[in-house]
Amino acid sequence: MKKRNLFSNDFVDIVSKMLTLFMVFIYAIILFNISISTKPVRFIFIVFLLSISVLQFYFFIIKNRKGIILTNVHLCIMLGFAAYGLIKDLIINRFYTSDTNGLIFFIFIISLSIFIVNKYKTSTIEYSDLDELGKKQD
Repeated sequence: MKKRNLFSNDFVDIVSKMLTLFMVFIYAIILFNISISTKPVRFIFIVFLLSISVLQFYFFIIKNRKGIILTNVHLCIMLGFAAYGLIKDLIINRFYTSDTNGLIFFIFIISLSIFIVNKYKTSTIEYSDLDELGKKQD
């Protein structure tokens, strides 16, 4: 039986599993530290991100292609909020600060992660039987 991989590079597979597990822990810590009474929208959003991360990790463990889809959704949500924070910071401060540089670096890292995940994902089409076409079988 052929080993099924989600990524063509084993390093990307291991790093994506580790980062997903790390994000599960980060969201769980944030969830335990925020109060429901202060901002319920923030609480619901963190629960949503935590559930996406848990499902993403589960799909990576069972090697299901939905893990890549959830990774893209998760990274796009993070990219959207980082871009919103950058725009809000630029409008309020009207100039670059050290926080702005951190947000730009965070946006760059998320964009690079989206590129790497989509570049190294494996194809859904299996080409292993193409070599056998046209050969006579005894």
